[in-house]
Amino acid sequence: YTPNYYTNNVSKIALASDVTYPATGDSSPITITGLNNGTEYLISLIAVNGVGESVASNRVSVIPLIVVAPSAPQITNTDYGDEDIYLTVSDSGSSTISSYTATCTDGTTQYTGTSSTSRITVSGLTNGVGYSCSVTATNTAGTSTASTPSLPITPEAFIATGLPIWLLYEAAKPASP
Repeated sequence: YTPNYYTNNVSKIALASDVTYPATGDSSPITITGLNNGTEYLISLIAVNGVGESVASNRVSVIPLIVVAPSAPQITNTDYGDEDIYLTVSDSGSSTISSYTATCTDGTTQYTGTSSTSRITVSGLTNGVGYSCSVTATNTAGTSTASTPSLPITPEAFIATGLPIWLLYEAAKPASP
C-alpha cells in the first residue's frame, strides 16, 4: 500500500486471497484497478493517515463489470405539435442511460433535442416541412450509433375549430317551460 499522510485516504484493498491492490482517493467512489471483470472479490478497506492504519472494514463481495456504450435505440413512437416533434425510444438494454439526443433534418438543416428520459422533444422547427429524425443514447462509457432514421414527420400548428353549429343552435334555444 501507499500511505498518504496528508489526507484520510483509502489506501489498501484486501481480497479473499489476501492479495493487495492499492487504491487512493479523498472521497467516494474510489476506483480499484487491476481487477478482472466477472471475477468475484471480497474487499475490505483500511484507511491510512499520518497516525497509522485503521482496522480493516468488514469484507463485501463485488464483481466488477465492464460498462459498454449503449446500442442504438429504436424509435417506437413519433408525434408532432406546433413547431415541435416528439420522439419516444425503447431502452437500449445496456447500463443506465444518462441522456438521449434526437437529431431531425429537413435535408438542409439539423435540429437537436436532448432528454434524460426516453421521450425527446425537438423544437424550433418549421410547420409544414417534413423532418427525418434519428436518436442516440449516451451512458458513462460513450454514445451509441444513431437509430434507424424515421420516415418524415411534419409538425403542424393546432387549429381550434370551435363547437359544431348544431350544438350552438341547441344552446341558443330558449328553455322550455
